[in-house]
Amino acid sequence: MRRRVMSMGNGMSEQARSFSSKWVKLWACCIAVVAAVALSTMGLGAQAAYADQGAPVESLNVSALTVDEDVDGDELTPGYWMQSKGGWWFEYEDGTYAVGYQYIETNGEGEFYYFDQNGWMVTGWHWGSEFVELLYGGYVPADVSSWLYFKSSGAMAFGWEKVGNAWYYLDPDMLIGWWEIDGVPYYLDPTTGAMATGWKWIDDAWYYFAGSGAMQTGWQWIGNAWYYLDAETGAMATGWAEIDGTWYYLGTSGAMETGWLNQGGTWYYLNGSGAMQTGWQIIGASWYYLNTESGAMATGWTEIDDAWYYLGASGAMESNRWVGDYYLTASGAMATNTWIGNYYVGEDGKWIPNYDGNAAA
Repeated sequence: MRRRVMSMGNGMSEQARSFSSKWVKLWACCIAVVAAVALSTMGLGAQAAYADQGAPVESLNVSALTVDEDVDGDELTPGYWMQSKGGWWFEYEDGTYAVGYQYIETNGEGEFYYFDQNGWMVTGWHWGSEFVELLYGGYVPADVSSWLYFKSSGAMAFGWEKVGNAWYYLDPDMLIGWWEIDGVPYYLDPTTGAMATGWKWIDDAWYYFAGSGAMQTGWQWIGNAWYYLDAETGAMATGWAEIDGTWYYLGTSGAMETGWLNQGGTWYYLNGSGAMQTGWQIIGASWYYLNTESGAMATGWTEIDDAWYYLGASGAMESNRWVGDYYLTASGAMATNTWIGNYYVGEDGKWIPNYDGNAAA
């Protein structure tokens, strides 16, 4: 999985674009556009016609407010916000109006806007490839798109923005793919840019994203099951997985298994927390022995700590009974060198017929 890192603070990874350098480019871009603003007689005539017809007209006197200087020391051109039933436009003092991308300051707060060729302020999604190319010095990187979003106020959106039922991240170009934002990994649909939530199949692995869009890692309770998402990549684990020194089994769906598990004809036991059990375990009303290395359930004759035990076909330990010529005590251990009623078992645990107390008959 490939990630880029975006810092919203002072630092910036080599993998990410610099916010500060983008702002310098934005300034340079907008100053160039402002200097190239031309009057569209047809567009202005249409707007004036609305005003002449008595349509509602509002204006905000921007020229009376503080106008900062750009990076080249050129002053921004003062003007007025105007409105008619056709929409909003920005008119300069000489009667011309803004077109293209513009930086406009109101009450000391600056925002970027886009005006179409007739001067109308644009809202909503806008394909701004020429703007994005300026930000990146003439090209568009693969992990961004050329989509820009302008709020209902007309201001260009930056950062998280909810549009309809989905969240997007604008920088100001709409980001796509894997991104780390403020230290948190997110996945933004490579086609639509919409922030992923819930389960997503990405590059041959499943990932889970919280309602906030944050990629989840580690143990997660989802639905009615536990899942383990890789602590580094976030990819969902399946099959056997050793986690913090303990073995677990995650099914093909990724859900953690508990209880008895048969894998390739071998039985294993996973307790209520999903941890694979080893050694002696009492399960139900019976004792079972699970290999201390592999966890595999033992059956048949098994030597454990210098004693022999017999585990039935079900794996349950046998006790207080004869198995062939051998006797299993109450502890399950095979008896040796002792009388079992009228029968004597030797050092190897086998019954010695007609034993006289000295030697085997």
